[in-house]
Amino acid sequence: MNVQRFVLRVNAATKSIRCYTRVYHGTRKVHPKDNTPSGIKWLAFDIETSSFVNTEFQANKDYQTFSSPGIACVATLSSDGEKKLFYSGAGTGIVNEKLSTEDCKEVIQHLKDSVKAGYSIVTWNGTGFDFPILAQEVPSLESDIQELALHHIDIMFLLFCMKGFPLSMEAAAKGMGISGAKTIMKSEDVPKMWNSGKKQEVIDYVSEDVKVTIELAEKIARRKEITWQSKSGHPVTLPIPEVRLVKDCQELPLPDVSWMKVSIPREAYIGWCTKDSVDKQEEKAKE
Repeated sequence: MNVQRFVLRVNAATKSIRCYTRVYHGTRKVHPKDNTPSGIKWLAFDIETSSFVNTEFQANKDYQTFSSPGIACVATLSSDGEKKLFYSGAGTGIVNEKLSTEDCKEVIQHLKDSVKAGYSIVTWNGTGFDFPILAQEVPSLESDIQELALHHIDIMFLLFCMKGFPLSMEAAAKGMGISGAKTIMKSEDVPKMWNSGKKQEVIDYVSEDVKVTIELAEKIARRKEITWQSKSGHPVTLPIPEVRLVKDCQELPLPDVSWMKVSIPREAYIGWCTKDSVDKQEEKAKE
């Protein structure tokens, strides 16, 4: 049975009220903008590590202080359906423990080639996790990785810059009605699976991650809003007028976080790849 729900939206600038109808087919919500493609050529990117990422690294993003956890596998998925999987030993029938430096260089080149071909790289927290870990693996290409990070779309970082707190991909997937979205595993569980011999399960997992990422990105770009499921189980919606590159997110006004006991600075996510960081690396290279 279809159920119609009337939604009132107030324009804060004009004080005008707009009413529109959302139609629910059973329990599934059909958004009025879901049938209008965004026109963006996406390339979703995600990595899984072969060992647990130190909690201090996760808190401070100081990737230069800690040794790399190692990259188990990488997946990319384009909006036209091309999927690429990277893991050491691919094509040999034997999956090795982690990607080699040469394997990681291949990933970086694939990302650079995709950008040249007009694709927009999109991640969920790639600024604070995937890219800095990739930079650990290939320090000689750190400036290239910083450039990729600054010029990609990180949905979680965009939301963080607007609201002042991070959000799980699982909460966003549920809120946006992503059908078949899996339960996101805890960060420590993936390396445990990988090291216990369940390598194919982890490869399947990273393949699913990029599917969810690309569907989230497209829905947000189409609807110009994101809805997530709060911890209390209620939906929360935030307007997203445009999806921004990471470098452009820094121009957003700082949100009011006075209600938070402990707030997280933006530098915790982006500090490693800011202009000052890039300049220091260039100076070091000249010495």
